[in-house]
Amino acid sequence: TFRSWEENRSVNVGMDLEILDGRGTLSIDGYRREADSLSFHPLTVNTGKVKNSGIDFSIGYRGTIGTTLLSVTFNGSHYRNRILRIDDQGTTSFFGPIALREQNPVINRIGHPIGAFYGLVADGLHLDSLDAAPYWAEGARPGRIKFKDLNGDSRITGADATVIGSPHPDFTAGLDLGV
Repeated sequence: TFRSWEENRSVNVGMDLEILDGRGTLSIDGYRREADSLSFHPLTVNTGKVKNSGIDFSIGYRGTIGTTLLSVTFNGSHYRNRILRIDDQGTTSFFGPIALREQNPVINRIGHPIGAFYGLVADGLHLDSLDAAPYWAEGARPGRIKFKDLNGDSRITGADATVIGSPHPDFTAGLDLGV
C-alpha cells in the first residue's frame, strides 16, 4: 500500500520592536500548525492529525556600563499539542510506546497531547484501617496512597485510570546574560 507524506499547514504571526535607539528589543511570535497524514506507531496508515499552537517571545536590553558592553535577554515559550485524529477507522486512543511493571503510563488519545500520562488519580493517603477498609482487596493500607474510584464501582482497578498529565511543559524560559 502507498503511504503518503505528512502534510503541514501553519499560520504564523510575529512582531519585532526596537526602542531606545536599538538598545531595547521585543519579539513576539504566535503560531498554529496542523500536521495531517501522520503515522502513529504502531498503526500502519498515515491518517493521523495533530494540532500545535503557541507563542514565543523575547525581551532584551543591550547597553554599556562605563566601557563594558552588557546584554540581557529573557525569552519564553508556551504551546499546546492536541491529537485531532488517530486513523480513519475511528480509533480514539492507543497506548505506548513503553510499558512499566505491566502497566502503560503513556496514552495517545484524541483531544489530549501526544504521549499523555495515564494512570490512577491520587486522592491523598489512607489515614487508618477504617479509611482503607473498602479497598483492602486492592492493596489499600494505612499510609498508602488513596486513589479515586472514577467509575463508581467501589473498587480501584484499571477501569479507574485516566489521563493525569502532559509531558509537555506549560512554559519554558531562558535568560541570557552577556558582558
